Amino acid sequence: MADLGDLNFNADEHDDVSFGVIPKGWASVIISGIKKVESKNKPGNHYLNVEYTVQTEGFKGRKLWSIINLWNTNSTAVEIAQRDFAGICRAVGVMCPRDTAELLNIPLGINIGHRDYKGDPQEDVKGYCSEADLLDKPQITAGSGAEAVANEPWMSGSETGTCADDDIPM
Repeated sequence: MADLGDLNFNADEHDDVSFGVIPKGWASVIISGIKKVESKNKPGNHYLNVEYTVQTEGFKGRKLWSIINLWNTNSTAVEIAQRDFAGICRAVGVMCPRDTAELLNIPLGINIGHRDYKGDPQEDVKGYCSEADLLDKPQITAGSGAEAVANEPWMSGSETGTCADDDIPM
């Protein structure tokens, strides 16, 4: 535990920080971290937890994550993961990485989509491109998120477009 007595902090003197969901579209990012993690639910399965830091103005510094199930007993999950990982490798120009450090801090583009997470929208990485190819893609802009998210199926109370965790092959 840490003693906070010398901090002299009062939460009532500070505004809450609230980040809305990042809108759908392409964004410039860097991969700021990658960890190989063992699955809590299925020991023996491992995945890469990839952290992206957004570089696009209006969202600069925001973080997104994706999970890439490269070591999994489910062959479909591995096949999907290999395609995702190949997309990342092509986007950063590292075709045969031997260490995840080779993929860090290289600009690339990601296609941000949305998915339902416990009744709330959450960003979901849908694709990758090189930084050069990003110029030809519809990019996110500040102020374009709230109205787009309001039209998502999960925001209307409809069950259309949602899937249960049991439906995901991982």
